[in-house]
Amino acid sequence: MRGAARVQTNWRFFPWAVAAGMGVVIAVNVLMAVLAMRSFPGNVGSDGFTLSNRYNQVIQSARTDQGRGWSVMADLAGDRPRVITRGRDGAPLGDAQVQVSARRPLGADANIPLAMSAQGAGVHIARDGLPAPGQWDLTITVRTNTETLTTTQRVVRK
Repeated sequence: MRGAARVQTNWRFFPWAVAAGMGVVIAVNVLMAVLAMRSFPGNVGSDGFTLSNRYNQVIQSARTDQGRGWSVMADLAGDRPRVITRGRDGAPLGDAQVQVSARRPLGADANIPLAMSAQGAGVHIARDGLPAPGQWDLTITVRTNTETLTTTQRVVRK
């Protein structure tokens, strides 16, 4: 077979094509990881370590709040947050003072204080609406003459 010609096929490029495809996949994954780390580092607050050091106090505070028997519900009336408060017996907390601040669950940690006005027994509504559509965490502080309760509830403005 001295005169037989060696046949060349396109299959000789197959290993190089596989390596190039894997290179593209790796490059895209590295790019996505870099963009993800630059846009959101995964840590919303900086007090996680401090909070973990006083975790027993946080648990005790939650038990005290639960033992109080109050019910605090937040929703939206249009684009304005509304807070409904009830006591252990289900009756409205008529003498309660309500303070609310709103912030986005992710991103810059900027609280927006909302002026609340009483709209009847146990119902308080913000004078102004939330500034933009999306998810909002409302930090609600309810005070009576003798007790204070603070809770956070999420609402979605459409």
